[in-house]
Amino acid sequence: MQLLVPLDRFLNPDEENVDLLRLYLQALFSSSVTSHRSPLMYLIAVHHVNRFIYQQSDSRHHQLRRWIIKQCIRLPDEVRFFTFSTLPFFVCYQGLGMAGSGVS
Repeated sequence: MQLLVPLDRFLNPDEENVDLLRLYLQALFSSSVTSHRSPLMYLIAVHHVNRFIYQQSDSRHHQLRRWIIKQCIRLPDEVRFFTFSTLPFFVCYQGLGMAGSGVS
């Protein structure tokens, strides 16, 4: 997929708006955004939620981070089945590692 705007502009800086992060989570958990239907939005949501959980050093939203992880663990099996592509990628995502993208 080719973009008119560099991908790095969608992924950086890390999202800090908690309301927007909650919307990303809702879209991922409900499967309204998937890698097949909307790959760019899926990547943006997964990237920012993952960075929020694992990469931010400030402790202001520590409880929200813990809640997100608990929600991933508590999802029913049928949801895990239908969102299988979301959960491992969402939790294990480490960046794109694309040459020249500025994203690792």
